Amino acid sequence: ELLLNKGLYEESESALKKALDKNPENLYARATLAHVLLLTGKFDGIIPLCEYFIDYYNGNEKLSAEDLLYIAQGCWILADRSGDKETFHKVAGGNESILGEALTKDKNFYPALSFWGVCYLEKYNSKGAGGAFSDAVKINSAHPMSRLGLIISIIEQSQGMEVSIDTAILYA
Repeated sequence: ELLLNKGLYEESESALKKALDKNPENLYARATLAHVLLLTGKFDGIIPLCEYFIDYYNGNEKLSAEDLLYIAQGCWILADRSGDKETFHKVAGGNESILGEALTKDKNFYPALSFWGVCYLEKYNSKGAGGAFSDAVKINSAHPMSRLGLIISIIEQSQGMEVSIDTAILYA
């Protein structure tokens, strides 16, 4: 993650592949590698890498909230690359979705709420995103991704209204 945050994509890709060679079931490494491949435009490897998440999800009954988050992230990337609307819905389509299941396991798992907000933003639903980010911020007000997402969703909903931008600035 440190390599990725520093923009060292090749090094990050190499480290994540090594982690997967050691443990092919490392969901975090797999989801992060898919994200790195997406960022670097290496689309050919994404679909086979992410199809694993569907098989893993279907083959395991006892998954933690964290496992479900990584599965949701991988499936979201898969749906994005394949254009599969059913998978989009399975990831973030309500309480019966993978993210909904993660929150059923742990109602205070703010990373799932934050990712749900990202999903809403990507689908141009700033109101839904605002709700997810707001719930995440209520659990952990110091989580930067949730705070930034909340600000973005408020600004997108405001359509330039000065009062909403002032409200967004309060969350900064």
